[in-house]
Amino acid sequence: LSFRGQTALHLAIVHDDYETVQLLLASNADVNARACGNFFLPEDFKATNKVTDYQGYAYYGEYPLAFAACFANKDIYDLLIQYGANPNLQDSFGNTILHMCVINYSSSMYSYAVRHWAKPADPHVVNHAGLTPLTLATKLGRKHIFEEMLELMKVVRILTSYIDLKNYDSALMTVINGSTAEHLDMIGSEVIQRLLADKWKAFAMRKLIERLALLIVQLVTLSIVVYVRPTEVSRLYMQEPQWDDYIRTVCEVLTIINCVFFVFFQQFGEIRTQGLTGYFRNLKTVPAKAVFCVANICILLCIPFRFLHLHEIEEALFVFALPGSWISAKLTGPFVQMIYSMIAGDMMRFAIISAIFLVSFSQVFYFVGKDMDAKQHLNHTNPHHCPVDGYDIYTYDNFPETFITLFRASMGGYDYEEFACANYEVLTKTLFVLYMFVMPIMMINILIAMMGNTYTTVIAQAEKAWRQQYAQIVMVLERSVGREKLAASQLEYSIKLNDTNDAALEVRGLMVIKQTKKTRAKQRKQAIHHWKTISRKVIHTIAKVGKETAMVLLHGHDRVEPIISEEEKTIEWHCVEANADPDVGVHDQTIIVPSHRFALNVPSHSDTHRTLRVRGVEMVPSADVPNMPTSSPPHRAISPKVRHDMFRRKDSFNSGASK
Repeated sequence: LSFRGQTALHLAIVHDDYETVQLLLASNADVNARACGNFFLPEDFKATNKVTDYQGYAYYGEYPLAFAACFANKDIYDLLIQYGANPNLQDSFGNTILHMCVINYSSSMYSYAVRHWAKPADPHVVNHAGLTPLTLATKLGRKHIFEEMLELMKVVRILTSYIDLKNYDSALMTVINGSTAEHLDMIGSEVIQRLLADKWKAFAMRKLIERLALLIVQLVTLSIVVYVRPTEVSRLYMQEPQWDDYIRTVCEVLTIINCVFFVFFQQFGEIRTQGLTGYFRNLKTVPAKAVFCVANICILLCIPFRFLHLHEIEEALFVFALPGSWISAKLTGPFVQMIYSMIAGDMMRFAIISAIFLVSFSQVFYFVGKDMDAKQHLNHTNPHHCPVDGYDIYTYDNFPETFITLFRASMGGYDYEEFACANYEVLTKTLFVLYMFVMPIMMINILIAMMGNTYTTVIAQAEKAWRQQYAQIVMVLERSVGREKLAASQLEYSIKLNDTNDAALEVRGLMVIKQTKKTRAKQRKQAIHHWKTISRKVIHTIAKVGKETAMVLLHGHDRVEPIISEEEKTIEWHCVEANADPDVGVHDQTIIVPSHRFALNVPSHSDTHRTLRVRGVEMVPSADVPNMPTSSPPHRAISPKVRHDMFRRKDSFNSGASK
């Protein structure tokens, strides 16, 4: 089952053997045979039966044509097309040869397949994961082949549109939400930057200014409410008001109006546009917005408790709402990105590991220190009396207090003299020294090192991270725009791609004017010069080696060596006797005439010593690996060491032994 479907045609393509491929096809070999055994599956699919990145040591698309595309052999690719191979056939995962070019990072082969003269491949085929070659390139972070795809389009289609408000796997969203360095590079692409700039001018800038104005008003009124909030309950409920209480009441009303507008108009409008599931998926990618929503809800919950005269609960909700209201007022930049990365990554890991140590040590310290306050109240003559006076020791009375006390100790705040009141003084002090080695010395320094690593990583990609934040802001604002308004805005920066008048079937795209250093006239002049150079070389080759030899050289599959090199040019001299005619008045004498002869070394075409090539990568057949060359093209995983017997059937060993 490991090599089910593998044929001699697949092996010949892997070895780049054009003559064998031609012989097999002439002998009616199946041009659509599928090598779909376990050996040819992606590595992650073998382990979990769930494809994530399609990376595998021998995953080349099952079909012979896909094998030729993965190994970038255009000659064999053309030959398979001539014998009826279909470039749009899909393998077990729905991938065509264009998907395989993306997976194997072969941009030149992608361009060749899309613009093929006989059967061009369709770039709009969707695999079983719902990905076209374009969206697959964005998912895998293939920057160069992504730019090559956009270069092949005369007019670039809109990567996201008002129809795709629920499509979180679109190309643009995949690039923006990517976490690798390749995704950050792709955000700087000319097409994506142009699309984001058009979206910014069409609706994002206006929406951002509106939200910023409302946010400033809410923060100002909320700050006034905090600063003039009275401590007397009678003034809080306007029973004995003063002049500043009226200002506070007006600011409270304005704050509530802003909260109502944000929660019930903006957020419910986004839910109608995106759906409840889409809204929460979008909210998950914007944590600052989620915190701000919770803060506004807490402020609105203060209203019923104010009327119920439960000011303690009101103040508790108000305390939670205040920091959440200011979190949404963050700026964009590398330091903000750094803070978010440290909180989401370094601090979370540190908190989880520290909590494990704190819980374990808290149980021990609670057990040895729970009787400290009782020992303080013993008689001075009692041998178990605690000598600490002046205050009651309550830090180890219960488990939560012990947990907080140990956390404070890890930050440097502790009372060492209290350990004299513990049940086991020596044991308690020993455990405390051990705890200080683990938490303040080891864990805190590990946190500092992790933050330093995060700082180095973020600051090295400061500009790219800023572009990612800018793109995320634009896309978040787009999610808040209704379908009708978004469609109207899209008309401002897109053009029509088809001739239909039906709005439902209309396809729109983004026109990108490419900037080039060469003018059209200069490119035409350079192309004519190249054609003339090629023509002169062909004529020169025919004149030197003859028509038949020139055809072999020019149409062969080996590299054409120089016809005449300086090292191979020789001049042979030999004597030719010529007797002058005395009738013309010339004396009888022997004349030596030089005869120029050139020794030409025509390249030998022996199949035995022919060097195998895969488009610039020389390959010599290996005896250790029966079906793979010893080297592989760039950006492809190198297969591990393979045994000589891996391609034999298991029963062949027994039969061979019996013989």
